[in-house]
Amino acid sequence: MKNRIECSESACKWTGTESEMKQKKDPEFSFAYTYVCPKCGNDTYYELAAPIQCERVDHINQLIKIIASYGRKFFDHKGTIATMEKDAKGKVWFVDEYTRRRIYVAYKGEWRGFHHGGTLRNLVEDFYAYIKTGEQIDIRLLAFKGFRTDGSNIWGYPPKDAVKMRKDALKLPCCKEY
Repeated sequence: MKNRIECSESACKWTGTESEMKQKKDPEFSFAYTYVCPKCGNDTYYELAAPIQCERVDHINQLIKIIASYGRKFFDHKGTIATMEKDAKGKVWFVDEYTRRRIYVAYKGEWRGFHHGGTLRNLVEDFYAYIKTGEQIDIRLLAFKGFRTDGSNIWGYPPKDAVKMRKDALKLPCCKEY
């Protein structure tokens, strides 16, 4: 795995690899280039430790891929898919696919860099609960129908895609039909 880096600019916190950074001519040396953050242009960054491999995190990342492959493709931005990860201290992070920021999901305040709304934030909090405690996710939360009688759902996924997505998600140990 390539070394992952995070921009040191507190307002940015972009995460990625050095190969994803932009090259910029060094102002001091005309023959040299420096790597800068593709989001904010900052040239200072630090390496992130590799995330801890964990079975529950793998289950949730598989679920995120399933959600990203249907309907409106939540958690997918131009082929970049969001992920969950656990660090060496046991903290669980969500890596947003659009902003590319690592978001500490146990934080109860505003999640800076999370570009989805409250419904998906609640789902990510359920992902966190599964990773930490093993509490399975209610399949009805995926493209929730609510009290809609026309077959639609609050995510705006086509009904056929929502059914297929739930069927695929039920194959994973992190989801349960209640």
